[in-house]
Amino acid sequence: MSGGFYRAVQRRNIDVVTTPIDHVEARGIVTTDGQLHEVDVLVLATGFDAHAYLRPMELIGPEGRTLSECWQNGPHAYRTIGLPGFPNFFMLMGPHSPIGNFSLVAIAETQSDYILRWIRAWQQRQFTLAAPTAESTANYNAALRAALPGTVWASGCSSWYLGQDGTPEVWPWTPKHHARMLSDLHSEEFCFDDDLVGAAVPGRRM
Repeated sequence: MSGGFYRAVQRRNIDVVTTPIDHVEARGIVTTDGQLHEVDVLVLATGFDAHAYLRPMELIGPEGRTLSECWQNGPHAYRTIGLPGFPNFFMLMGPHSPIGNFSLVAIAETQSDYILRWIRAWQQRQFTLAAPTAESTANYNAALRAALPGTVWASGCSSWYLGQDGTPEVWPWTPKHHARMLSDLHSEEFCFDDDLVGAAVPGRRM
């Protein structure tokens, strides 16, 4: 965001309209309250969905469950990078990744390093399939949600980072916390190979 954005929207010749759009006609935009907002130029920039992540690409786990079904109550992940029931699946910039107020590049590098350690373990045949357990994922997300109320993200602003239940889908801690969190594989919080049937049994320590 430009450093002059907030100054620009406070100018006397600027109106910030948050009422949803009903339709567009020849003279301008009509919002759902029936108000016509006349325009000379209409810039289309309404296609952003901060909560879609990998979608509309559809991923299907080995038990037939889709990513959309997994996220029907809101996007979540194991330590921002994995999902129970999706073996050998890792993502960059997953749910609650610290990208709203930190360097995206630095966060991507931290996540990539973590994922590469799993790939090296796979290359060394330490496992064939690996996925975080449902329990470890739930515990991580519970701790994350418990930390959110004390942040500026939960100060009452209505914005893009709020999920469908009103919970901020952002990172509540420091960038150092994120780096420490991914400095270890935490393989005790994963299930492996045959244990992945049901994705609930903790695996081996690496």
